[in-house]
Amino acid sequence: MVQSYFMKFILQIILLFSIFNIIAQTEGASQENFTHKLEELILETKTDSTNYYLKQLKESSYKSILEKIVFKKEVSYAEYYRFTSRTGNRRSINYKKVSNYINSFVEEPINKKKIDLDYVSIKWTQVSKLRDEGDLNEASKIQTTLDDYVNKFNDSEIEVLAAKTKITTHQIVMYLIQKDTENGKKLVLKGLETAKKLNDKELQIIFLYHLSDFLIEERKLQEYIDVSEQSLQLDKELTEHSSYYHSTIEHLIDAYIYKGGNNKRVVTLINELYDFASTRIHTYTLYTKLVSHLKKDSPLINEVLNKFEVKNVPELVSKFQVLGKDLNSNDFFHLVNGSSIALEAHGHYDLALRYKQKAIDLTQKIYWSQI
Repeated sequence: MVQSYFMKFILQIILLFSIFNIIAQTEGASQENFTHKLEELILETKTDSTNYYLKQLKESSYKSILEKIVFKKEVSYAEYYRFTSRTGNRRSINYKKVSNYINSFVEEPINKKKIDLDYVSIKWTQVSKLRDEGDLNEASKIQTTLDDYVNKFNDSEIEVLAAKTKITTHQIVMYLIQKDTENGKKLVLKGLETAKKLNDKELQIIFLYHLSDFLIEERKLQEYIDVSEQSLQLDKELTEHSSYYHSTIEHLIDAYIYKGGNNKRVVTLINELYDFASTRIHTYTLYTKLVSHLKKDSPLINEVLNKFEVKNVPELVSKFQVLGKDLNSNDFFHLVNGSSIALEAHGHYDLALRYKQKAIDLTQKIYWSQI
């Protein structure tokens, strides 16, 4: 009898913990939604509803930044950098909105005696993002203004030398686009050498990332993997991950899958991305890519199936369609197309054809929406 009461007591405790956990997760999701909505209103300079969303947020250092921005109080470059970085990394936001916001509100520092590294980071990130979006003219235009600002300072100071080294990445990428491997790689290695002399791990990560681009051009797969692993190790030594961390992991996943024979490492890397709320939605495509390269009797397939509580590959890709419904059109196409390949690899040919047709339909929609 005593044991029975004890068991009931334990079950009640477990139930209470489950309820509290659900409430906490729901509240966390609501806070994130309010924050995202407020960020979007700020970028669109729609101030009518901003006060409502501010009141919904719990007190935090980031809420304080948003309040200063909304009420047009004095905002530091470090605070602007945090806001524009957060919004710029959200794939659901068109980066052009963030760029326009920066152009409108983040002016060049008045102090000409000391370089402002946060301002440099804002503009350097803006150049990188615009370039990645394909807007090379706008990226080059902003790069010119950034060069003019940084070159006003003496590079005998360590922080100035680091900044001048960092902003050479735009020219490096332009060399890559122009297929000028010789000059591009030379500039990368020069930057990497400077970063090592400065013992600047984050700067080393930047140049290792760009070095990997040229190694791919040279078809040096193993060197590409080695450099990416080196970059990942340096990133884990930082107090906070660099902006290259997730991309480096994705590069390694693709490289290991292409090379073959490193599936356990691939699973570890994908799981690492899955553990981050901001990148979880993008791992579903990576899981389908992995599954398409695994043999039917591989224990790793069962590991993936168990993780998502499904019995087979058709159930897995079906669940991914639901979990990935908030992906943008292009990313969702890759998920659907990857699902088709995974289904075909495991003998589900009719279903694979249906997913392939769905991918084609998505491509047509994306194309027509751009005309």
